[in-house]
Amino acid sequence: MTIEVVVPRLGWSMDEGTFVEWLKRDGEFVGRGEMLFVIEGDKAAQEVESFDQGFLRIPASAPKPGERVRVGQTLAFLLAEADSATIDTDTSQSRTEIRSETRGVEPADDLTTIPHLHSFTSSEIHKRPRSTPRARRKAAELGVDWTSLVGGGRSGRIRERDVVAAALNRIDESPRIADEHTPIDASETSTGASISPTDSVQSSHSVETVKRRNEDASSDSSSAATARRIGIRRAVAARMVEAHRSAAPVTLTTTIDAENLFNLREQFRASSIDDRPTPSYTDIIIKLSAFALDRAPNLNASLIDDRIVIHESVHVGIAVDTDAGLLVPVVRNVSKRSLLDVAATTRDLIDRARAGKIKGEELRGGTFTVTNLGSFGIDAFTPIINLPECAILGIGRIERRPVVIGEAIVARRRTTLSLTFDHRIVDGALAARFLESLGRMIENPSPWLIA
Repeated sequence: MTIEVVVPRLGWSMDEGTFVEWLKRDGEFVGRGEMLFVIEGDKAAQEVESFDQGFLRIPASAPKPGERVRVGQTLAFLLAEADSATIDTDTSQSRTEIRSETRGVEPADDLTTIPHLHSFTSSEIHKRPRSTPRARRKAAELGVDWTSLVGGGRSGRIRERDVVAAALNRIDESPRIADEHTPIDASETSTGASISPTDSVQSSHSVETVKRRNEDASSDSSSAATARRIGIRRAVAARMVEAHRSAAPVTLTTTIDAENLFNLREQFRASSIDDRPTPSYTDIIIKLSAFALDRAPNLNASLIDDRIVIHESVHVGIAVDTDAGLLVPVVRNVSKRSLLDVAATTRDLIDRARAGKIKGEELRGGTFTVTNLGSFGIDAFTPIINLPECAILGIGRIERRPVVIGEAIVARRRTTLSLTFDHRIVDGALAARFLESLGRMIENPSPWLIA
């Protein structure tokens, strides 16, 4: 029996990626669970394991390191016998495309969109549980193996809600899901949990590890590195377009006093101890944002499957400019961390992101994002939402400006905050109250950071 090795979907928005390298040689036996190849998906390289076993056959038409590949595209084959005939199948076209051309089936509804390496025989397909097309699409987005689920529909058919429930069961806390037609009171206590649709994606390894394995193929490594930069740029571009096309972005801007924020950081700089990093302005604002989000949980939300999911935990992404492109590593459970812990975590994430050592799972699962362009002399800008999050905060530079206080004009340090939010999830008044509350915290940060 011949089993096709295909490109899996490594993220909820992934349609294509960059092929990096094979971890097995042509003709080598591959066992179940062994790592087979490396693919560059959503900004990070990930090793993909084989769910079947057999002798690997890589056709001459297989993609080379650095080439772009599509989800569902055939890369190679697993054969039952080592001396089986050479496979000449053209791997440039995905199975879904071939079937849709010959049968008129839409690729999204085809069984091959499952993010697996397994290719089923006709007898095996009849043994698989029945499922709806929407359920299969949602399984591909959330990284759920729907073939292992028990359906809740009539005759045991697997529905979309069964797939979503399976994804939610992968985390310790169950999210609060509100119907899109039901308004959510901002004063209500959030009981939801953060969802990372690709929590079950195969194990990830850094690009640096991949480069070490390719030391003997410098030309391939160079082309792969170039393709990676282009791939990340494409991923960023796709996300930006999707944010404008799918969301209803609105940006609110306010200028606040930053004198106390500046003085607090100077105190940290003057009293730095051991080798612990001094909290940056961004670190302080990340921590204060978590407090503000705890008071306005509707901003700590996502729109998933036309339903609002309010996350209980605050996971803040940090926009980092790297040589390879924009990356957004995530600081998890910010509300439960001390400021010094947040500072140490952000320093580690930023350093590894710029060194190309960040892991794929560290770039996923954010519920809110902070981006700071103050070091570039920018006063205010319009940040773009990092879907499926609800909002992103932009921070401008801190500079001394003339301010009227009482009857006098004095020089005070000021900064501008720019909040872009998804109007589909929250209204402008709620977003404005959140920004006002956060602004007051930044203007007088010490009381919030004492605990």
